[in-house]
Amino acid sequence: MTTSQSSVRVIEGHSFPAGGLVDLSRSTYQSAPLVVTEICPRVFAFMGAGCTVTAIGGSKECAVIDTGYGPRVDEIRSAIASTLHQSARWLINTHWHFDHSDGNSRFAEAGTTIVAHKSCRTRLSRDQSFPSLNWKISAAPRTAWPVLTLNAQVAIDLGLHTLELLPQNPAHTDGDVAIWLSTPNVW
Repeated sequence: MTTSQSSVRVIEGHSFPAGGLVDLSRSTYQSAPLVVTEICPRVFAFMGAGCTVTAIGGSKECAVIDTGYGPRVDEIRSAIASTLHQSARWLINTHWHFDHSDGNSRFAEAGTTIVAHKSCRTRLSRDQSFPSLNWKISAAPRTAWPVLTLNAQVAIDLGLHTLELLPQNPAHTDGDVAIWLSTPNVW
């Protein structure tokens, strides 16, 4: 049962702000500290802004896996610049959920090329509805959509590392991609 209140929606015992789960998640992660961890040389994980954002250094530019929440993108880009001293050439979305793709537009505005499974682009380009949870997520702006899509294995050569993009069907969503760095054997 859904009842409307001024700034909170109550759905079967769960309270969400009027903007829904996306707004609740964004506000939760606004104050979380950004924790930076070096996985191996030239590979860093940035945790605390939604999903774990990963940056892989290349010979000139880096690749970023997922974005976390949009309001934290400037902080994440600064952390990438201070750890790798590079800007992002590639952004790979592991899937379409907002905690992994909310910052896509911000990266694209800076010239980063977004890559994802073709189903990820389809999901980001359309409104999504989850009737059992009474959730609706609006389509992402066109600038957030992947410009390169895949449905088979693809490799991106960064010079120092090669990223193997491996579609996973079906998995968490209908458009998941796993990324494997063969040289340091990192997933």
